[in-house]
Amino acid sequence: MTAGGSDRIGAAATAAVVGLTLLYGPDPSRAALPADCGRVGGDWPVVFADDFDGPALGPNWSVYTGQPSSDPRTRWHRDQVAVRDGALVLSGRPRLDEPGRWHTGGVSNWRQARTYGRWDIRFRAPASPVLSYHFLLWPSSERWPPEIDIAEGFTATRQRAEAFVHWRDPQDGGRRKTQFTAVADYTRWHTVSVLWTPEVVCWSLDGTPFGAVTGDAVPHEPMWLALQTETQVGGTATEGDHRVEIDQVRISAPSPTDPPPPTTPGPEPAPAARRPGQPSPAADPPTNRS
Repeated sequence: MTAGGSDRIGAAATAAVVGLTLLYGPDPSRAALPADCGRVGGDWPVVFADDFDGPALGPNWSVYTGQPSSDPRTRWHRDQVAVRDGALVLSGRPRLDEPGRWHTGGVSNWRQARTYGRWDIRFRAPASPVLSYHFLLWPSSERWPPEIDIAEGFTATRQRAEAFVHWRDPQDGGRRKTQFTAVADYTRWHTVSVLWTPEVVCWSLDGTPFGAVTGDAVPHEPMWLALQTETQVGGTATEGDHRVEIDQVRISAPSPTDPPPPTTPGPEPAPAARRPGQPSPAADPPTNRS
């Protein structure tokens, strides 16, 4: 955990939350915000936790390598992932050998896949004209959709974050998504959370709910956490400090079946979350799942 990491910044008072319309028409999945969405699960047993206080990434994380199909400008590279000063740092740097292309960092928590629970991520993202961040739950089946995007940052000034859920309509088989926006200064520390139960998926920022879906939009299969950076802000840069810092990750569940896993450093394979359009890998995660 970073210095001052135990001080929870009360940003909820200054954060605005906005729900956006479904991009593909009427949105029957959108639900009224449960008043207690930001608190439910807060007292559940913690089944996984990492404050990134060690000298290296723990064995429950895997570092990405390879090319994300969602961003042709970047390749995930191990040297853009570090544990430093009590935080997981995902960075980006331009490739001098290929102008306009970047190396970025990402990690997965696929060993902690589960169906339902609560995920809390405390992070900050310094301004960048290039680097985007993507915190999401990806299906263990590797069959997309579903996908729950806990927070994604596409703006250079870091003054808003987007949340999405992707699912398949059982009536016509079409792909659907619902989007919400939480406005805040993400250059400062904030905690974004998603609560996922059999009935609802609900997002909150520093304990304040800003989006919820029910019905067919709620997934019912194991999913795992991915934390990754790409270059989807869309700008250009040849130098500068481009990074996202994750201070803390917590996963809670009402009925855990296993004790909290260790967070001590160790060797690890390197699966990589794919975005829509990437091929499915073999059943057993190889060292490069891109």
